[in-house]
Amino acid sequence: MVGSHLITISPDYYGFGCTEDKLQAYCISHVNAQASVDALLAAKKILSELGIGWNDEVLYNIGYSQGAQTAMGVVRLIDERYPDLKISCTIAGGGPYDIAELYRLSFTPGAPASPAIAISLLMAYNTYSLLDIPLERLLLDPPLSQVDEYILSKNYTRSEIDEAIGLATISDICTSAVTDFSSSIAQRFLTVMEQDNLCTGWTPRTDEQIILVHHTKDTTVPVVNASKLYQFLKAQGVQNVTYYVGDFGTIKGKPAHESGASIMAMRFINKVCTDLGMFPWIDPSNIIF
Repeated sequence: MVGSHLITISPDYYGFGCTEDKLQAYCISHVNAQASVDALLAAKKILSELGIGWNDEVLYNIGYSQGAQTAMGVVRLIDERYPDLKISCTIAGGGPYDIAELYRLSFTPGAPASPAIAISLLMAYNTYSLLDIPLERLLLDPPLSQVDEYILSKNYTRSEIDEAIGLATISDICTSAVTDFSSSIAQRFLTVMEQDNLCTGWTPRTDEQIILVHHTKDTTVPVVNASKLYQFLKAQGVQNVTYYVGDFGTIKGKPAHESGASIMAMRFINKVCTDLGMFPWIDPSNIIF
């Protein structure tokens, strides 16, 4: 970031960049976390070779939505496998930290749905968890016949895919085997998603500094994800966890999930400015949009 004395490392999700010929590893935290840590290690090496100094005492880890899940996946990965790395602060907003719970909430028959999210999630876990379930057992037409065009081509944004497919509920997109949580197919998805659950199954460092931001009216990623992660971190003895959750209203008419991203971005800017003394910080709660 020019003039800020900050270095930004922003890796592609697996499925983009040098892996663009692969299916996106959508919301698979351990895959995207590994890509992020690999990028961090590569950046440190490249900067050293260029003679650019690196302050190991300051390392921010930030992400929103799928990026928040990745950010917390980075925390887990570093805590488990990279003892020489230390994050000074993680700021995560609107993330699906309990991906199995998100599945249960979002794939209930008749629930409102984003075709792009639903299809990408099923395809990613089906592929990278080696479930190998034929797509026709997961998706209905017309989405089934549009996968190559709208998902695999990667030529469209989420909103463009949703508008093009134009379906309103999960029952219009997925087979009953996906929405019936007692079915063998749904149970297989829930099993592999529980393995990627960031709200259980690992031991964070107790000195982690983590700021969680989530809009309580978020219907894309329900706020229960933030509350479950917060409770887990506190139960594990992590003391420095800020739980910044509330009804933030709407920003320029955007839905709650997108509005939450703006609030989280301000929290990040405020944190950096406060830590580095760059300029006085602004309390987002006092800003009216």
